[in-house]
Amino acid sequence: MAPDARLLVGVLAALHALTVCAALVARADLSDTPRAWVRPYESLAGVYQNWNMFAPNPPFSDTWMEVVAVGSGGKETALEPIHGARSDVAAEWRYQRAGKIERNLLSAKRKKWLKVYALGRCGEVPGTRRVRVMRVSRRTPKPADRLNGETYLLQRDRAVQVKCP
Repeated sequence: MAPDARLLVGVLAALHALTVCAALVARADLSDTPRAWVRPYESLAGVYQNWNMFAPNPPFSDTWMEVVAVGSGGKETALEPIHGARSDVAAEWRYQRAGKIERNLLSAKRKKWLKVYALGRCGEVPGTRRVRVMRVSRRTPKPADRLNGETYLLQRDRAVQVKCP
């Protein structure tokens, strides 16, 4: 390995170790100053996430999008979402990035991006006049209820609707 490459890898490893230490110090309530220094790196590298995102416990709730193309005469056609609802297994042992992207897209801060996404879906079904994106949320049932096949739909909101060009 070239000396410059070794130096770069060493600096990145030191920065990552500093980030982990700063996160531990911040959790110990000693000071938030070290965390503020490394927060830009945490955001860039995506290392600000906590263990709960990857733990094998079933989540308390699930949020996903439903995308519907509305044609002339009001005919509705369901379109495939980015990720959709979680599977019905009791616990997922792997982290699903597409689900996080979908949930982030449904947040109030990203409404413009959601409209761009909906406009991009306009051409999938010929004759589409509008595309409607719904935000659907459900609470994870208790284990005994889940074994009986129960799911509880908490909320179904229209996140955005766009007219197709």
